[in-house]
Amino acid sequence: MYAAVHGMTVLGLQAHLIRVEVDVANGLPSFEIVGLPNTAVREARDRVRSAIRNSGYQFPLQRVTVNLAPADLRKEGSGLDLPIAIGILAATDQCISSSLGKYVFSGELSLEGSLRPVPGVLTMAIALDKVNDESVLDEGGCIGEPYCLIVPSDNLAEARLVTKLETHSSAALAQVVKGIEMESFEDLILSRTTQPELYKEVNVDWADVHGQQHVKRALEIAASGGHNVVLVGPPGSGKTLLAKAYSGILPQLSEKESIEVTQLYSVCGLLNCNGSLVQHRPFRSPHHTVTKAGIIGGGRNLRPGELSFANHGVLFLDELPEFSREVLECLRQPLEDRELTITRQAGSITYPAHVSVIASMNPCPCGYYGDQGRVCHCTPMQIQNYRGRISGPLLDRFDMHVEVPRLNLL
Repeated sequence: MYAAVHGMTVLGLQAHLIRVEVDVANGLPSFEIVGLPNTAVREARDRVRSAIRNSGYQFPLQRVTVNLAPADLRKEGSGLDLPIAIGILAATDQCISSSLGKYVFSGELSLEGSLRPVPGVLTMAIALDKVNDESVLDEGGCIGEPYCLIVPSDNLAEARLVTKLETHSSAALAQVVKGIEMESFEDLILSRTTQPELYKEVNVDWADVHGQQHVKRALEIAASGGHNVVLVGPPGSGKTLLAKAYSGILPQLSEKESIEVTQLYSVCGLLNCNGSLVQHRPFRSPHHTVTKAGIIGGGRNLRPGELSFANHGVLFLDELPEFSREVLECLRQPLEDRELTITRQAGSITYPAHVSVIASMNPCPCGYYGDQGRVCHCTPMQIQNYRGRISGPLLDRFDMHVEVPRLNLL
């Protein structure tokens, strides 16, 4: 007995259509998944087995083989639980539908058979919509039926952000099977309309910054042109306050930019399941002890770093010379190319890096060089070594160097 259904997997910011082929044959009872699955996909064997039984269906006591095609593509995440379960039910004639091939399933199964949300649904919807647009005439001269995306109820609002794609949802495996057979899904979540929300994360208003008019003017020019800025001044001069207020004067994200930011947050599981686009400009302020993988991304799953999370927003590097030189040098090429390609043994993934970098630093190790109110005790060699922590090529990436003097409030 054989059946084939469709699922999707997300690698970086790209979603790929996966053909889940299920073969149920006579032999000793076993359950094998092939096709370069990672640990989360291999563990689907136990989740799918329990979910099918607890949903009122029979799991076959035979040799079950699941192939995830294309076999040379890595499969990640728990979103393939649902298509594997549907494929087993179709192969054992417990789910019969003539239109099974038009559905694309994604969802994580609990042991009781309910569906849990998965990250990256917006990316899946965007990719599937492109597949439908790029569909060509078949040999009979008819346009193939467009794909329909089936996701957990908590992910439906996010999937519906792609308005041209037909999407449905269910709360449990049994409801998905019923919806397929009847070709009708309840979609209870659509009883409310979801509108884009305007997230407010910046608590510093531009009008709250008193004085420093020349610095504010420089930051306004940087905001209009998307320039990178270095703020140099003693402690307490307001560098951090100005950087936080800077993100508040940036224009609201355009629709295209908002989708790109929301897509990245969705892939990383940082998006709330509220069906809303991210409308605010991201503001990321990593600690100076951040690692190279933390700032540019990487790791086993090639996750994005702070540089990509700040896409179309602001990356604030407080106390720039305190960052590791190795970390700072990793920023040179992304700031020039506006994108970042991470190449590791696991593969190669490109992330966007359209960011405005605002950096702050003291003029010397003690911070009071040139300050009229305090005396600097640093030697010329100490000052030279302190500023030498930042290479010349990296400083060239900063278009504006602005002095931020201490204000005399008396």
